[in-house]
Amino acid sequence: EFKTEVIKLGRKKEREEERAREEEEQRAAEEEEGGVPRMDLEAQEREAATKAKAMEERRKKEEAKHPPPQKQYEAPQIDLARTMWNAAERTNRWLHGKKERLAMRLQRSPSFERAVAEMQHREEEEQQHMLDAAQLWVNNQARLYVAEVEYHNEGGRHKGTLRVVVTKEEEVSVTLLGARRDKSAFKDHHLVLHWGVWTKDDHWAAPPSAMTDKLADTEVHGKAASTKMQPVNEEQGAGRTGHTVKLKVPKKQGVLGLSFVLRDDSSGQWYKQHHDDFTFPVTEAARELHEEKADAGVARSKPDRMVRTPSGTDLKVPAGARVAESIFQAESRAHMTLMHRYNTVADLLAGSRPGAAGRETLLILFCWLRYSQTRQVTWQRNYNTKPRELSAAAESLNKLIAWRWKNGEPVEKELLRMILGTVTRGGSGGDGQAIRDEILHIMHRHGLPETRGNFMEEWHQKLHNNSTPDDIIICQAYLAFLHSNGNKGEFYRVLEENGITRERLASFERPIHCEPEFFGHLKDGLIHDFSNYLRILKNVHAGADLEKCVEVSRWMLDPHLQALLDRVLCERGAVGQYA
Repeated sequence: EFKTEVIKLGRKKEREEERAREEEEQRAAEEEEGGVPRMDLEAQEREAATKAKAMEERRKKEEAKHPPPQKQYEAPQIDLARTMWNAAERTNRWLHGKKERLAMRLQRSPSFERAVAEMQHREEEEQQHMLDAAQLWVNNQARLYVAEVEYHNEGGRHKGTLRVVVTKEEEVSVTLLGARRDKSAFKDHHLVLHWGVWTKDDHWAAPPSAMTDKLADTEVHGKAASTKMQPVNEEQGAGRTGHTVKLKVPKKQGVLGLSFVLRDDSSGQWYKQHHDDFTFPVTEAARELHEEKADAGVARSKPDRMVRTPSGTDLKVPAGARVAESIFQAESRAHMTLMHRYNTVADLLAGSRPGAAGRETLLILFCWLRYSQTRQVTWQRNYNTKPRELSAAAESLNKLIAWRWKNGEPVEKELLRMILGTVTRGGSGGDGQAIRDEILHIMHRHGLPETRGNFMEEWHQKLHNNSTPDDIIICQAYLAFLHSNGNKGEFYRVLEENGITRERLASFERPIHCEPEFFGHLKDGLIHDFSNYLRILKNVHAGADLEKCVEVSRWMLDPHLQALLDRVLCERGAVGQYA
């Protein structure tokens, strides 16, 4: 047997060598017939290899001269909803002299204590800002403006303070201070103020030469100037480190305010105000004009907080204004999908205050999601979303809403219930991934073509890249098309009854232009498979589907109630009167 195997292997090797020789001879003959000598081809191959090697060496030299930027620190995601809820509850009871509940004592943790300490620090800072503003106005007739600045370093993510002091409409001092607990904030860093001036005609204009000529460490590039900021020691910053710079404002130059951003040359970070420029008025007239425009929704940017003395006008930002601004910025981005919208809602909801203080936020979020549910805002724009990613985002938001509902007050619970009705059900990812997998299985099982120019392939591409609740209606319409033996009128009737027109089908970024085709010999199999596929779509996209609600709640119902619900499911769509 061993000898036989050796002989077989030897013969096999001889056949392979013979086949290789024949291919080589045939290739040489073809080259000679085409008039291209074999040696020339080999020379061309060597030359191409030499060029490729030279390009690779040149690329490595360029990378050595300009190394790629180091990956910045990414702080871990923290669920602040539970922490801040407990902190608010405990602080509220501590302020009013009430005893803590047993559940609150059991929920104490280091993160809980840090949250309470952070709230106390913020309260102290607010009071200190008011005292500083009063002293500045009395002593120097100066206005104080304060804004929060988020930054991150090796110690994690922090919130610093930006203080802008305008003295007698002649001098502007811009100071960036690190967080109170971050003792090494901006140490050994090179911060630059990238600034322009706010005039009557332009939000950002080139600063006049009178402001930049005598200003040290300043470079002017077009409409912007860059000024190096000087370090602030802990004594000057009241225990906090940072950087500062002072600017002189010339008279009769038409300067109404200052627009700027901050750049950290050491880390490459840019510090902005909610993805926009910081804008602060310099003159009293400009301050009033700025407030009027901001109230009318015209101003591009408004400081987070405007601190004034009793001699000034104390105008507080309306409750929920920041939430509305975050929504407008999210909807104005180049890309937007349901996944992005749900993630943004989850962030805003997690950061909202519990109780009556956060009701305005809940109302705004409900209006936004209701607009989304009724298709008044886009479900997908310039972004491909995997169904499992959308499913996970919806599930995460639903869990957060449910937790807030469990711990909320009656009025808050009603708002959260309304919000929950506007969000798709979502899932852990299994059903979301099944949306992509099952449509391919159905097409392969029945031999449906995967070529361009047919309805099933166009729908398949939409499901893979941008699955939305519209797919439930499309699936129901296709089932009606199959049940009616290929009646396209039934297909479009179901679509239009549920708010989907031919124009909407064609407006998808993965558009559906073709009409469905009827395969009579596949009718029963397709009806069976797409009925099951409809259940998968509803599991992810339809949170109020009766069949799914009965399925997930069956385990807690008594047998009699289960039987009644089963009867309701069986009688759905029936016509007639019952005695």
